[in-house]
Amino acid sequence: ILVSALSLYLFGWRMGATGVTPGKQIVGLKIVDADTGELLGSNRGLQRAGLIWVIGAAAIFPYVGLIFLLIALIDVVVALVDDRGQRVTDKIIGSMVTDA
Repeated sequence: ILVSALSLYLFGWRMGATGVTPGKQIVGLKIVDADTGELLGSNRGLQRAGLIWVIGAAAIFPYVGLIFLLIALIDVVVALVDDRGQRVTDKIIGSMVTDA
């Protein structure tokens, strides 16, 4: 429970409020609203983290997990070919990763 709470704080609430996770802060990246360039805010940060977490967590289940594993792979590959570098989950939430 403590690890889940810490993850939600670091990768959801804090990321939405400050635009960075510990890793993104180290490499000089931040997550912002794709339209305005402003910070997402805590609620949208939690939504983004939750969406990514659900896709990743569902990938561990037999059979259905293969579908979610494929979805997770597509989510990352789309970011490599997208003009703005957005993952599918970023497009759903309306966020994007940019230089800090």
